[in-house]
Amino acid sequence: MEIRRIGSSETEAFREIRLECLRLHPDAFGTVWEVEREQPDSHFERMLQDHQFWGGFLEGRLSGIVGFYVMPRAKERHRGVLYAMYVRPAAHGTGLADKLVDAVLTHARPLVDLVWLKVAALNEPARKLYDRFGFEVYGLEKASLRVAGIDVDQEYRVLMLR
Repeated sequence: MEIRRIGSSETEAFREIRLECLRLHPDAFGTVWEVEREQPDSHFERMLQDHQFWGGFLEGRLSGIVGFYVMPRAKERHRGVLYAMYVRPAAHGTGLADKLVDAVLTHARPLVDLVWLKVAALNEPARKLYDRFGFEVYGLEKASLRVAGIDVDQEYRVLMLR
């Protein structure tokens, strides 16, 4: 198992896993697969350049991703955002998800005072993952997403680093 930042040279593999997570779990992401699949490779390359993504590799295959960015506005730069977390089904139970979150938090500690995220309230595996790292719920956004006519509530969570 290898955990590392994903670079522009890996745009194709990143695009593939990003589209997979959006297609398989539309209730977990705000981005829509039908729109995202029409984007050119340059869109995914820009994502890798503008934000930081870590990849988890099993036997050389990109099997999980997680994104991170520091809030851009001056009064918010003490906050980081963990987002776009996804682990392929074949990698479930390997500890890959924990290692990805740990990599982001290790990177974030010298940069920000806290990391926040949103997670679907009914996504029990993800909620348990974030519980293990000490992320605390500080809000619930009712009907945050609407997927195929069904409302999805999302929890706001925070981990204070200092």
